Amino acid sequence: MKRIFYILLVTFALSCGKEEKIEICNTDKPLEQISWLKSIVQSIMDNGSPSEVVVFVYKGNDVILINPCMGCADGLTTVYDCNGNEICKFGGIAGFNTCPDFDQTAVEKTVLFRKN
Repeated sequence: MKRIFYILLVTFALSCGKEEKIEICNTDKPLEQISWLKSIVQSIMDNGSPSEVVVFVYKGNDVILINPCMGCADGLTTVYDCNGNEICKFGGIAGFNTCPDFDQTAVEKTVLFRKN
């Protein structure tokens, strides 16, 4: 019984220090290695508004949702593929929703950036 306890203790201790790397768009450092994304994040960091960049799996592919002004009444949220092509957009003054199934089918993978 003591042996099992020590094995579990050692296993737990060794697993605590490891960070799980999540691959997004074929890289584990998307904010550094995807140039178009790095540029957008830098500009939203400079704008002062609460914002977020979230990766989802949508229709079997990684997509990156960028909300440069969370809580803004006329804010426009845009979803991009890994190459920086616009997939869909939501909100804005015109009330866009070019991917009506996004909320029901997209699965959040990770938050890359969030500023409150």
